[in-house]
Amino acid sequence: MIDTLKKLLEESSADAWEIRQENTEGWEFYFIKHKLDQNRAKKVSHTHVTVYRREAEGLGSAQAEFAPTGNEETWKKQLEKLLEEAKYSLSAPYELVRPEEVKDFKARETKIDIPSVSSAFMKTLCELDETKTHDVNSYEIFVQERKSRYINSNGVDLAQTVPYCFLETVLDARDEKHEIELYRSYTSGGCDSEYLKTELNMALQAGEDRLHTEGTPKLGKGRVLFTTADALQIYHFFLNGLSAGYVYQNVSPFRLNELITDKETGDRINILTHRHLPESSMNMSFDHDGCLIEDAVLMKENVPVRIVGSRQYSQYLKLDHSFTPGCFEVNGGKVPARTLREGDYLEPIEFSDFQVDMAGNMFGEIRLAYYHHDGRTIPVSGGSVSGNVKELLGGFHMSEELKQYDSALIPAVTSIDGVTITGVK
Repeated sequence: MIDTLKKLLEESSADAWEIRQENTEGWEFYFIKHKLDQNRAKKVSHTHVTVYRREAEGLGSAQAEFAPTGNEETWKKQLEKLLEEAKYSLSAPYELVRPEEVKDFKARETKIDIPSVSSAFMKTLCELDETKTHDVNSYEIFVQERKSRYINSNGVDLAQTVPYCFLETVLDARDEKHEIELYRSYTSGGCDSEYLKTELNMALQAGEDRLHTEGTPKLGKGRVLFTTADALQIYHFFLNGLSAGYVYQNVSPFRLNELITDKETGDRINILTHRHLPESSMNMSFDHDGCLIEDAVLMKENVPVRIVGSRQYSQYLKLDHSFTPGCFEVNGGKVPARTLREGDYLEPIEFSDFQVDMAGNMFGEIRLAYYHHDGRTIPVSGGSVSGNVKELLGGFHMSEELKQYDSALIPAVTSIDGVTITGVK
């Protein structure tokens, strides 16, 4: 298929083109309780083609998926349609990645033993601390090997293999009057059994605690500890601010080589990108545009030192050796997690939704939190937390210990003082 598409593209009127193909092979399992309901093997291929035309008003482009069941005639007609559509989607010109930019390419071929990893997930779910009042309702397991290839009209041809796993669970907690369900999902490049058991056992306990909550007190301004995957939203705010697309569109609140705030701050933030993190599903050697991913420092001591992002916006900003990060790390702080857990604070465990926008505004409605007060831990629900991350950097502290969430390695505990905590009592 690829050879035929290349031939058709070279014979077409396209001024430039790209082919992206992903072949996925894996197993899928669907359980009710711990009883297998159904399973299947999966082997699929997706091939997308992007064509470019240079018009007087700018660079036109159009993209579509090409079915492997097609033939030369149908693909040729589809290309002709794409080239016509490209006239009406114009942007400022930019150049695709060139061979000299990827001459040092060395793919990290990460294979996965699909049967053994699948078995490890099943074994892990069967070893959870289930009781009469909290247990597993259902779960789905996906274990895959993804082979991706990038080809363009400049002669670049790259390939890589990346493992991908996804676990989706529904947990039940009940008492004599009520029953609730908690949803949890985990993406990774393998099965970290101990990590999953810890996370899911904590979720089972959280479900039981949710049945016996008090209303969140009206605390006004207070200290909030983020100890779950919701903390990722906070650190994505910083990472997104270093994205070429947001910088070019003047959406980023940061400026290169300038402190992200003129106020005195708590712990200062360092952000690094990585080609590889253990058990990550994003251990890629090149990105969507065929640009090589690097180990790099993006922010140092609250100062953005490098902007990276898509090929298009990186070209507009005249950036050298840019790329879209796959994995990233945020440094730890100066004290251990146990120190941050001293005193009074609110620790949200479950939000109905938690968001941080590009201005740094954060907001989340509380389904379950632990209010730590006077040496007691009280499960609470209702109310919300809100504030502006950038403005709260004076009370921003991170634990020495780090915790990995698939492609992100961040502080295990993030403490922010001065957060607005609205309650219901």
